[in-house]
Amino acid sequence: MGCGEHIEVTEVGQYIKHALESKENDCTKFAAGIISDLSGIHFEKMADFLDDFVPCLHEILRDQTVHRDNKIPALEALGDLAINCPNKFCEKYLQWTM
Repeated sequence: MGCGEHIEVTEVGQYIKHALESKENDCTKFAAGIISDLSGIHFEKMADFLDDFVPCLHEILRDQTVHRDNKIPALEALGDLAINCPNKFCEKYLQWTM
């Protein structure tokens, strides 16, 4: 959180997305946590990355093989994105999230 304002999401976004897609326990958990942290710092700027992150987070929540401990950070990340990018999130992802 302390250095989050200096992090360009465009530079690290591809790594976060890759970590989410890997569905590896620690990678998934940390990637979702990073999304939550960045959402609280960059607010509406995160709307540019919803198309990258939200489908991955939805897939984590749907996948029965993903451990439930990883679903909680994924759900928190979705909530943080929804709160900090309300217009674009509601426009495109609210129906699928509910």
